[in-house]
Amino acid sequence: MAASTPARGLARWWRGSIQVRVVAITLALSLLAMTLLATTLLRQISSGLQEAQVDAAVDDTAAGVASARSQLQAAQSIDPATVGQLLTQVVENLASAGAASGRYDVVLLRAPSADTDASAASRATRTSRGVLPDSVPTRLRDAVQAGTALYWTPTTVAYADATSEPGLAVGSQVPVPSIGVYELYYLFPLGPQEETLALVTRSVASVAVLVVLLLSAIAFVVVRQVARPVQQAAVTAERLAGGDLDERMTVPPREPKDEIGRLAQSFNHMAGSLQEQITRLE
Repeated sequence: MAASTPARGLARWWRGSIQVRVVAITLALSLLAMTLLATTLLRQISSGLQEAQVDAAVDDTAAGVASARSQLQAAQSIDPATVGQLLTQVVENLASAGAASGRYDVVLLRAPSADTDASAASRATRTSRGVLPDSVPTRLRDAVQAGTALYWTPTTVAYADATSEPGLAVGSQVPVPSIGVYELYYLFPLGPQEETLALVTRSVASVAVLVVLLLSAIAFVVVRQVARPVQQAAVTAERLAGGDLDERMTVPPREPKDEIGRLAQSFNHMAGSLQEQITRLE
C-alpha cells in the first residue's frame, strides 16, 4: 500500500497540472526527435569517414602494389638466392612512407602457389613496425589468392608488443621473379578515426541534451504564462462558489488586449454581475 502512494501522488500531480503535462510531453518529444536526429547524423558521419578511409587505403595500396611490382620486375636477373634481400628492401621501401605518420603497415606473405624450393630467406614473412601477420584475415587471403584485383576487409591490427586496434586490411598479388606469387597487404589502423567519431558522438550528445533542456525551459516559460491566469481563475471561482463574492482576478495594469487580459476582465465582469444579482435577490 505504501509503495503505491508515490505513484498515486505522481498521478494526481500529472492530472492536476497542465503545466507539468505540457513540459513533460515537450521533454519526451524533444528527446525522441533529438535521438533520431543524432542517430541519423552519426550514422552518416560514420559512413562518410569509412568511405573516405577505404578510398584512401585502396589508393595507397594500389600505389604500393604498383611500386613493388616495378621494383621486382626490374630485378629479374638477380640470383634467386638473393631474392630474399630484395623482398626485404621492397618492404622497407614501401613501409618507409607510412612509418613516419603511422598511417599504415606492410605485410608480405608467400602465396601457397610460390616455389617451395626457394631459399628459406625468400620464403620468410616480412612485416613493418612489428605488426603481426595474423592481422591479415583468412578470408582476405583467400580472396587475394583467388584473384589479381585489390581486396579489402575490416580487421584488427595486432602488434608484437601485445597492442591492437581496429583497422582495415587491403591486399593484392605481387609476382616475384624466380619464385612465383606473393601477397602484399597494407594494414591501416583506424584508431584516429575511432577517436574522431567518439569526439563527434560526445559533441552531438552534448548539443542534443542542451537542445532538449532549452526546449523544455521554453515550454515551461510559455505554459507558465498561460497556466498562471488559468490557475488564478480556478482559485477565484472556488472562492466565489464558497460565498466570497468580493473575490476578483488580477487584471494587468495595461489595457487587456490579449486573450489572458480579456479573460480576467470578462471573469471580473461576470463576478460583479453575479454579486449584483445575488444582492438584488437578497
